Amino acid sequence: MNNRKNTVWQVIQNQFDVGARIEGNWKNYGTWYKGKITKQNADGTYDIVYDDGDSESNVKEENK
Repeated sequence: MNNRKNTVWQVIQNQFDVGARIEGNWKNYGTWYKGKITKQNADGTYDIVYDDGDSESNVKEENK
């Protein structure tokens, strides 16, 4: 989990299911926070609620 250059997040549980604990790159700014996937959208993006209470919608799995 050290190479964060090209990924929007890293998965702690090694899956992208609703309820999975993740580490997300907040708004792709390079600041990483722990959180949980709350929804998998039809377009392949995810909604995330971070442990600090912030949230993001329509987050892509990877940012290339």
